[in-house]
Amino acid sequence: MSALRPSGWLLRVLTRSVFALLLVAAMGGMSMVGFLADSSVVDSSGRVIMVEVVSDPENPSDQGLLYSEQNPQGQTQSEPIDFTIDPVLDTSPTVALNPGGGIVVVWSRHDGSDFELMLSRRENGYWTLPRTLTSNVTLDTEARMLVGAQDIAHVLWWGNGEGGPIYLRSFNILTGQPINTRQEPLSSPRGPSRPRSGGTGWDEAGGMDEPGIPSASGNLAATALPCLSNPDAAPAHGVVMACGQPAAYQLSACNLVVGVRDPVTLSWRQTIANLQSAPLGTTSVTSIVQSIAEFNCQLP
Repeated sequence: MSALRPSGWLLRVLTRSVFALLLVAAMGGMSMVGFLADSSVVDSSGRVIMVEVVSDPENPSDQGLLYSEQNPQGQTQSEPIDFTIDPVLDTSPTVALNPGGGIVVVWSRHDGSDFELMLSRRENGYWTLPRTLTSNVTLDTEARMLVGAQDIAHVLWWGNGEGGPIYLRSFNILTGQPINTRQEPLSSPRGPSRPRSGGTGWDEAGGMDEPGIPSASGNLAATALPCLSNPDAAPAHGVVMACGQPAAYQLSACNLVVGVRDPVTLSWRQTIANLQSAPLGTTSVTSIVQSIAEFNCQLP
């Protein structure tokens, strides 16, 4: 790994990172390959990989992303992703593995006016120079990613910060170039976009103007309110593969919405499932999403 920065605040962060990784390993199980959190994964060897945002408490403008890994023997190494440790705001990282085991990170970087999505890969112990995935005038944040075959990353994100809409697009991880047009997988036919209300529970969800995403009151608009009857059904969003294509989901206020693209019409159709009584102690939200997506993508 590249050398660690010797600053005192980063050394303190590195110490805390060791305990964070130990906790992730204890919760997730070292033997399984899977998704533990938005910024953590476990590979086939049992290695825990995590990327988190760190900052200097004495100088908050000095911040960036920290990469950590813990091997099955419990040994931990951490290092800053060097080109992010600066006054430029880098936030909401998400990490994934490609089929060959390579590490890919996507995060949001402030370009002076709004947030854009960036991508970097880890090769031979070093990070590649970041690739810019988006370039627009909206707040592109809270990305979730799945890396499939042929070095293609399927990225889902909130397209205007908190409030939505929700976008999905696929990118070549080697070049950062998109391979398709930007999609709105959780949107059904709509009128004009609804502005942010700013009310309690609305400022933390993407897709506020997506009529395909139900709220707690039953109106078709997103909310980040918790599922009171089933606390394990916490707000979440992401992407899975079904029938060889990416499918999108968002969970808010007990309601899970899964969007699958019709291979003939190329339109998106949504399924809404209420998780008020789902046994999430013995199954996972992603397992439910996978089942719904695989069933729906095979429908005529």
